[in-house]
Amino acid sequence: MDTAVQAPSAPSFQPGWVTGINHLALPVRNVDEALRFWTRLFGGAPDRVRAGKQTFHVQLPGVVLAFFERAGVSASGAEFPHYAFTVTPEGMRGIKRLLEEAGVTTHRPWTRNRTEALMYFRDPSDNLFELYCPDYDRIAELALAQENGGDFRPPLADLGYDWRG
Repeated sequence: MDTAVQAPSAPSFQPGWVTGINHLALPVRNVDEALRFWTRLFGGAPDRVRAGKQTFHVQLPGVVLAFFERAGVSASGAEFPHYAFTVTPEGMRGIKRLLEEAGVTTHRPWTRNRTEALMYFRDPSDNLFELYCPDYDRIAELALAQENGGDFRPPLADLGYDWRG
């Protein structure tokens, strides 16, 4: 085994101590806009609401999104960092439709390995998100990634839009 990729020895660490991801802290240009986007389009619920304090958390299934006003952090042509949601085949098609109906720019779903479907979109603050479907049911409809002999490259720089939500 390559020692460069072996896990470091940590005798005091116990399996099970880490049970999941609690939240993602996202830079946004406007907290209220981010709250509207994630609650209206994804059915998120405001979380950690406190009297007299601005709410800046939204609960989605399995994760909380925390918003911090930091405009200009994301690069429009970069694939990293991005945040991926696991979705069902129906979820891939349904979320793509909902996003487009709300004025969010998307692109056609694609595949790297002929088993999964992927699609990127940006939130109003230009953070990059991915819909990831590990077992897509219509693989023949998907474009194949360039790195695997296909002709598709995600149009990351073209995913910007002016959301009016």
